[in-house]
Amino acid sequence: MKVQAYVLVETSRGKHKDVEAELRKVPQVKSAHCVIGPYDVIVFVEGEDLREVESVVVDSIHSVDGVVRTTTCLVI
Repeated sequence: MKVQAYVLVETSRGKHKDVEAELRKVPQVKSAHCVIGPYDVIVFVEGEDLREVESVVVDSIHSVDGVVRTTTCLVI
């Protein structure tokens, strides 16, 4: 069973569209949307296991220029 998570992303001011575009290039990212509210982008991630999801968040999402902070919500 695949592991899924919503990742709530805070970006630097004015970087939300650039961050969204970069995150859409990550294979495990199934969707990414700019939103209004306390977060700037919400990303839906799917991986084979928890380690893969962790790797996507830590290695792929956090490395995007403009990402300030994330909150990961695992789907149960």
